[in-house]
Amino acid sequence: MRKLPQSSAIPYRVRDGRTEFLLITSLKGNWIFPKGIVEPGESPEETALKEAREEAGIDGKLHAPPLGSYSHVKWDTLCEVVVFLLEVETEVPSWPEMAERRRAWFGADEARKAIKSRKLGEMLDLARDALNG
Repeated sequence: MRKLPQSSAIPYRVRDGRTEFLLITSLKGNWIFPKGIVEPGESPEETALKEAREEAGIDGKLHAPPLGSYSHVKWDTLCEVVVFLLEVETEVPSWPEMAERRRAWFGADEARKAIKSRKLGEMLDLARDALNG
């Protein structure tokens, strides 16, 4: 099976001492994190930032090293996703994919309930642990 590198960002902010996570809708309407294919000549970090801008209209500072990774099969291909925490510094009112996606801030517990994917839920748990540790 063909392998395809992808990169994702888990966007967060702290408001009134409470950590919030930004989720976006997939094209099917599920709550997810920004994610995309790592193009040739692009680093996973660059991809995570680019996808956050295009899919969610946000920018910020990535935490290094990566938070974790997971795999899934799509297009008869094994997608290997590297996940980064992204501290959101800027949120713009208009972004490239705003017609196809919604975005919303959630408290950690609410985000965990909104995410249907087990693997994304596990990534959120890692993010919570990293930020609370």
